[in-house]
Order: sequence, then C-alpha cells, then structure tokens
Amino acid sequence: MARAIGKTEEIIAPQLMEQVKMHAPDEGPPAVSSDGKGAYREAMLETWGKVPEYGGRGAPPKLPQPGKDWQCLQVIKKRKGGKLESVRIKIIYGDPEEVKAKLGCHTAYIERTNLTSRTMNGRPLIPTNRERGC
Repeated sequence: MARAIGKTEEIIAPQLMEQVKMHAPDEGPPAVSSDGKGAYREAMLETWGKVPEYGGRGAPPKLPQPGKDWQCLQVIKKRKGGKLESVRIKIIYGDPEEVKAKLGCHTAYIERTNLTSRTMNGRPLIPTNRERGC
C-alpha cells in the first residue's frame, strides 16, 4: 500500500501514513506494530487523529486524539553490551488482548523482510578516481 525511503523512522512514518490514507481515505489507520521509538504512533495521530469538540468547560482541546478502534503496539528491546537483555510489549492503542492476538508480540518477521530488502536493493559502489586509474 505504501513505501518510503529515508534515513530515519521519524521522516518515513508520516509519509507512509499519508500514502495509506490516499489509498483508503474512508478507513482508519492500519493495525501497526513498531519498535520503541514512537514515530508511527505520532504519524497516526497526525494523519487520522481528530480534535474533540469543545465541551464548554475549561480550555478547548487542541491536540488530536486517537480513534476507539485503532490498534498499535510497540516492541521495546533492551540491550546491554550488544546483547538482547529483555523484550517488553507496550500497547499504545486498542484492547490489549485484541491487539496482541492480531499483531503478535514481536517484530521479527518485519525485521527479516527489511533486512532482505536492504540486502537485495543495495546500491552499487561508485569507483573512486584511484580505482578508475585516474
């Protein structure tokens, strides 16, 4: 549905969410599983979030809020000395049991796919002047 190329998740996440919304403008955000950075959570709010109507008390709301049917979880990995020490699952949006059942509790398949893509789509090396014999 969408793809983006960039150096950081913070740059890519909003682009991906905008592309998904273009293909399904009447739908909400897709169920998302990501690492612990939080860029996808923020991109979902930026793209689909709605500012609640003012209820007449206090300051009017300004920040967009998530929908009730959104599903998002983060897999937070703690490393020590280059070794994986623990994995923690944090449910961002949705009913915890439903989200875990739908998305699983890891990102291994996604990470494997990303690694395969990076390996297969590597850029060719540009020879230096020395290698060209200049």
